[in-house]
This record gives sequence, structure tokens and C-alpha cells, in this order.
Amino acid sequence: MITQLEPVLALQGQWQGHSQLYLAEVGSAARSGVTASVTPMLDQHFVRLDYQWQHEGQPHQGFMIFGYQPTSDLACLHWADNWHMGRDIMVLKGTLGLDTGWNVFGTYAAASGPDWGWRIKFKPDPQQTLVSMFNVSPDGIQTLAVEMVLQRSA
Repeated sequence: MITQLEPVLALQGQWQGHSQLYLAEVGSAARSGVTASVTPMLDQHFVRLDYQWQHEGQPHQGFMIFGYQPTSDLACLHWADNWHMGRDIMVLKGTLGLDTGWNVFGTYAAASGPDWGWRIKFKPDPQQTLVSMFNVSPDGIQTLAVEMVLQRSA
């Protein structure tokens, strides 16, 4: 029987690729190289993805911890990135499928007004993994914020 975490567990190892950061106020994407590593945790109940990237010549790093609760069929992802999240960790929850990947949603406090949403789509693939992050306005309008394409390192 295939468990929901197996496609992410199969990514264990080193990855490299590129990331595009979409800034609405700039109106274009900033592209940078990205490196990543995937490591099982806690007797393979969780999987951790650590990544490093740059923006305007400054190094940044982040992580995602993937978990799955089979009794509630709930995907859970803990995410932090020192550029996007500062000193906070976002908890995102949602769905996952063996063919469709992870689709999780969390919220963050806006400077003023209601909270905004953040959605992460994670499509694991043994050769090329895609991570897409979307900013979600209080009205539900989704805007691509980050797209990361990772290939297994040689």
C-alpha cells in the first residue's frame, strides 16, 4: 500500500534549480538559482525540504515540513522563509493526491485589514519537482508569488 508521504519521501537527497519571485509592485519576476535538500524525519512520519535562494544579491533560506494525518485525510505543511515569513512559521492545511500533489492553504496577518491567504501547490516528481506559491487576497483573488523548479542534483 502506498502512503500519502511516499512521493515526498522518494525525493530524499540534493536538488537544484531556479526560483522566480513575482512582486506585484515591480510588475515582473526576479529569477535566482535555488538549491534544496529533502530529508525524512521522525521515523518517516514527516519530510523536511530545506532550500536556499537569493533576492537582489542577498541569500535567503526556507524550509517546509510535510505531514499527513490519515484518519482525517489531511495534508499539513509547516513553512518558513526568512524573506517571506521573517520570524514566523505558517501552518498550511489541505488536500493531497498521489497524482495531483499537495494543495495547502494558510493565512497571515496583513499590516491593516483582514488576514491574507497563502496557498502552496507542491507537485513531487523524482526528476523535476514544482513548488508554486500564491498570495490570496481577502476577496479570494490568487496571484502567483513564487515558482520554484527543482531537478535532482547529479
